[in-house]
Amino acid sequence: MTTQIITQTGAPAKFTFDLILRIFGGFTFIASQIFCAAAAIVFCTAGLFHLSTKATMIESAIIAVPTLILCAQVFMMVVRAERDPDNN
Repeated sequence: MTTQIITQTGAPAKFTFDLILRIFGGFTFIASQIFCAAAAIVFCTAGLFHLSTKATMIESAIIAVPTLILCAQVFMMVVRAERDPDNN
């Protein structure tokens, strides 16, 4: 026999100054970690393969695309999480 937890699902929270600050804080924390990891990848591979400046810039541009896509996904997840009525 299993029991289910029944929660009230109301409307998402309205955008207030407090909510915007929580979204900004959560996104900034996670995005900074993502950017640090991307920078470390570029730095390590450029040093390992002795890449020139031009090759390092090309590698940075290649790494930037999935990094920005990931940050956009993280932003949407943070907004959904902070606006969830069960979170408040």
